[in-house]
Amino acid sequence: MLTNGNPHGLRILQGLEKRQARITAVVLEAPLHPRAYLTQSAGSGGKWLAWPRAVKRWLATLRRVAGARRTYLPYTERLVITGALNSEQMKRDLEGLAPDFIILGGVGILKAPLIEVARHGVINSHPGLLPWIRGTGVVGRALERGIPVGATCHYVSSGIDTGAMIERRLLPVTGKEIALAELEAGADQLTSEMMVDVVVEQLLHGNVPAAVQQTTKFPMCSWMSAEERVGVDEQVRAGRAKQLFEGWRPAGIDSEKCQLPADYQPEEI
Repeated sequence: MLTNGNPHGLRILQGLEKRQARITAVVLEAPLHPRAYLTQSAGSGGKWLAWPRAVKRWLATLRRVAGARRTYLPYTERLVITGALNSEQMKRDLEGLAPDFIILGGVGILKAPLIEVARHGVINSHPGLLPWIRGTGVVGRALERGIPVGATCHYVSSGIDTGAMIERRLLPVTGKEIALAELEAGADQLTSEMMVDVVVEQLLHGNVPAAVQQTTKFPMCSWMSAEERVGVDEQVRAGRAKQLFEGWRPAGIDSEKCQLPADYQPEEI
């Protein structure tokens, strides 16, 4: 598993532990030189503010690394502290593990050289229904676009959320939800559960999960502003999320998992 310390990765590991399953290694993205944080710290204020921001992020990484053994070793055979995302060090560390699969536990966009390291592929779980809902801020944007809240487990390609889809599930919505944040938490939990299911039910049995290619590329989503979130909160309280869930639910092929057919295409999209 490749992770940057995101809670999603830890939820996956804890889910695997509950099902008495383990992965070979956790590879933790944690660049240990402050210069590695300069690019992501650049912005308004120029170099005078970039360095303090970089040092702050570097110190946070050092704290994360200090607790990494305690955090991850109860759930895996091996912990590898690696360099920045898509760096040569990360590539070397992954190649040294010679993985059949790499699963993502919360990390940025992988470039092709890293994707190609895994013999059978890189697998991600995304808190939105592909191909309709890509990018970030996807739960709120789904409601905005008239798509139910859900999640997709998919292979990673060189595009953003464009890889072949292994499975899609709807998030069960009761109608008692009063805020977007509740649906976002539910979608995050669903993405972790889907990855656990794929690892336990397929990867650990030596299976290469079948997948369906995406044929249409829908517009990217982006994070909502505070004002936009207030508007979506109102939609949630009005029952919009439940309405969309109930509208798509009859198409499901597994009532317990709320799984959609691989070729499902609603008429209205």
